[in-house]
Amino acid sequence: MRSLVAKPPVAHANYRVADYDCLNRKLKTYYARKRKLYEDTYPDFYDTDLAAALQRACGLKASSYLRLRHRRLLNAVWPVT
Repeated sequence: MRSLVAKPPVAHANYRVADYDCLNRKLKTYYARKRKLYEDTYPDFYDTDLAAALQRACGLKASSYLRLRHRRLLNAVWPVT
């Protein structure tokens, strides 16, 4: 940082409103549309099945099970290369 003391700040490109005026959708709206789009592909009945199976098998709530094994589950879905 001491080497930067005598140097002037780096000039950034000017902000152009025209580049960003299409970003007027709220994140809440964006994710609501995504949820609606994929609701047929990923039905929510898996949630109740998972909760019931875990309760019978090991007495854990589904949220606790997922929290305990999140790294293993992520690696199963997105293997690290």
